[in-house]
Amino acid sequence: MNYKKYFLFFVIFLFFLVYSIIGETLEKKFEKTIDFKKSGTIYLKSIVGDIEVKSWENEKVEVKALIQVKSEEESQKLLDEIKILINTTDDRVEIEVDYPEKEENRSFWDLLFGGKKHEFRISFWLTVPKISNLDMNTTNGEINIYDIEGKVFSKSTNGSIQLENISGNTELRTTNGSVNTKNVIGDIDVKTTNGKIVISNIEGNVVARTTNGEILVDILKSIKEKIMNFRTTNGSVTLNLVKDINADLDAKLTNGKIYTDFPILVKGEISKNSVSGKINNGGPLIYIRTTNGEIKILESKTSEKK
Repeated sequence: MNYKKYFLFFVIFLFFLVYSIIGETLEKKFEKTIDFKKSGTIYLKSIVGDIEVKSWENEKVEVKALIQVKSEEESQKLLDEIKILINTTDDRVEIEVDYPEKEENRSFWDLLFGGKKHEFRISFWLTVPKISNLDMNTTNGEINIYDIEGKVFSKSTNGSIQLENISGNTELRTTNGSVNTKNVIGDIDVKTTNGKIVISNIEGNVVARTTNGEILVDILKSIKEKIMNFRTTNGSVTLNLVKDINADLDAKLTNGKIYTDFPILVKGEISKNSVSGKINNGGPLIYIRTTNGEIKILESKTSEKK
């Protein structure tokens, strides 16, 4: 047998296979700056890509984007068809992506060998007035937001969310991704699936829910008149609380242990899987639930800010 002939055929086959997988990648940049007064709302709905938002002192919104297209056929045509649309009013900027609908008329052989398959990714970088409200949305991408004074809503699918130095209430939603916040002054509502939640240096009320992930929260100030809610499945919950916090505790798990640095004034039955009682003088409820994980209520190493 002519092994060299078969080997050459195999190498050629691998070459075309790799080429079909890698394809051709083209890029297009987008930049636009819009006059916009502070205290307004910036809305972005993206697809398949990351979002990063930072602030400045200018009353302008700067939008930068990088569009990347990988396609075996007609890459340039697809790149030209993807548009970034911006609509403005006195108090709102809306940024959306206009793109071709999913490919139609793909034959069995196209599906089998990758013919006519298009892949694209759009990354956004926004610079906005420091005092702004944000509504950021994407899929299969991360959202990172820094130094904002205003309400923040962020939603992603298959991507993590990170916030730092935020003054305002926040609502964060994602699936298959972690959530990490630091230095937030305001209430925070977080929900994710298959992801970890880390909330560092929060001055406000917290609602945090996840599945298959742990929750770690560092609360800098005593809570007032609001319920704190922490729920997870297959993960631990760790709360770092200020020494003089006054709260009622309702903690329960199925498989694991509960540990606390604080003396708890317990009423009723004492169980190894649950603790219910008062921390110090009692106050707003801290509600904790988990399955297959530990619960820790610790004294924070960070002194309370005045």
